[in-house]
Parts: sequence; C-alpha cells; structure tokens
Amino acid sequence: GTLSPSFSATTYDYTLSLPNSVTSLTISATAQDAAVGATVSGTGIKNLVGLTSPTYTVTGTAADGTATQNYTIAVTRAAAVAPTITDQGFEPGANGTSVTFRGTVNPNNYDSAVYVWFCYRPIDVGGVVLPETCSANTTVSAGGDPVLVTRTMSGLNSLTDYTFWVDAQPVSEFGSGNNLKTIVGPKNFRTLGTPRFFDY
Repeated sequence: GTLSPSFSATTYDYTLSLPNSVTSLTISATAQDAAVGATVSGTGIKNLVGLTSPTYTVTGTAADGTATQNYTIAVTRAAAVAPTITDQGFEPGANGTSVTFRGTVNPNNYDSAVYVWFCYRPIDVGGVVLPETCSANTTVSAGGDPVLVTRTMSGLNSLTDYTFWVDAQPVSEFGSGNNLKTIVGPKNFRTLGTPRFFDY
C-alpha cells in the first residue's frame, strides 16, 4: 500500500489501504533531530490478522523529552471472503454404508489456511439429538488456487437417514471454540437406494 498523503513533517493524519492478503505492516520512522536526542515511538511490525480498520500512532519526542507530536495512520484492510465450495454432489456407495462428496474448494482471499471438515449425523429420532462425526482431511492454503476434493465417509448404517454438510475452519483458530463456518449443506438422504436431496 501507499501512504496517503505522502509523508510531511507538518501533516499529522494519514490513510493506508491494503489488500486482505497483507497480514502484517512494518512502520518505520526516524527523528529529524535524532543526533541530539530526539526519539520516535510506535514503530515496528504490526499484526493485521483479524483486523480490518486499525489505527496506529507514531509519536515524535523532542530532545528535551517534553515536546511531542503524534502522527496517525488509519489502515483499511480489505475484508476476508470466507472459503466456498462448488458442490458437485454427495453420492451413496453401492453397499449403502458409505457416501462420497465431490466439490471444488475456493479459498478466496481468506487470510488463513483452512481445514475443510466433512461431517455427518444420523437424523434425530424422537427429539433425541444424535452425535455428529466430522473429519478434516483437506487443508486449503490461504489465497491459493481452488482445490478439487473428494471425500468418502464410511461406516454408515444403510437403513439410517443422515444429514451431511461441509464446514471450513481457519487453521489459526483450530481448537479455539465455535468457529466452524458451514460452506455446503446440510443435505439429507439415506445412503442406500435413491438419494433424497433437499437443502435447508
């Protein structure tokens, strides 16, 4: 990005626009009178992950240690677009105990690599919430090219109705709580016989 306007010692407020792919910013400055003890604070490497509009202040302090001047930089960082999948279908296996998902994962401009989770759960019976099963066998790099994924989930009961869906989770947030983002589904069908698809 380019500082706007160009730096001038008598201009105190600046803006800086950055693409989402930029995850850190280095602010550097040198005091004009450093040789006689003037100093600058607020410089260094700034982590931008998860931030879209941070403001940073650089302070110049005169050699006497009392006179100061602040310079502010208002940063605008493009928002991340969550990964998406072009759904190419869930297909039941021949014996009714497995299902295969096919799709193309597009990481868009997300600022973190993502795990792609493939999940299923037996459809609730009689109001009982049944446990879900999820596994992440695909990782999509941040800002990378779209990736074709094929995932087979096995060990299913051929006489049970299941809900299937696909989630994405930033690698940087793994294990930190409820941060899954559903990118395909849910879809319901019985694995044996003719699939019954319907989106919720």
